[in-house]
Amino acid sequence: DVCSSDLYKVEWDTSPTFDSVNGKPISFNHKLFSGTSPEVIVDSGGATQVKKEIQTITTSVTVFDGSASLGGTFTISATAGTSTQTTSGITANGLSAADLQAALRGLSNIDDNLVVTRSTGSNGGFTYSVTFTTEGNGIDLPLMTADTTLLTGTDAKVVVAEVQKGQSL
Repeated sequence: DVCSSDLYKVEWDTSPTFDSVNGKPISFNHKLFSGTSPEVIVDSGGATQVKKEIQTITTSVTVFDGSASLGGTFTISATAGTSTQTTSGITANGLSAADLQAALRGLSNIDDNLVVTRSTGSNGGFTYSVTFTTEGNGIDLPLMTADTTLLTGTDAKVVVAEVQKGQSL
């Protein structure tokens, strides 16, 4: 049986028998969290609930006769506060999640605590999901931007989108 509920309550206790007065109850409304992979953090005191900022970077190229050729380089710019910084050229063909994560971590205005995952996209490209694990905790970050001037391939594109706004609840 599956039970549907709008409110979840989670409790933990410092005693393995769950009989301590030091238990910490927390709760949140699951309807507040949406997106393909919502991330929620609740602090140990049970007071702060936040959603992490999640943005995607999707590469694509028009496919002819079953083959695609995405090449060249692109850059990503990120703004934090009043500082905007841009990565050096990121090689589009064969870009791994680790490579993109390293490029973004190279920006001094972005905390090293971000996570990048990659999934196969359509049209000869990939979708990279960027979860900001520090800056995006409770903060709606500006959308990163891509410069595709040096990207090659028929209708080659890099599109940045916000999947989940960082938000304090």
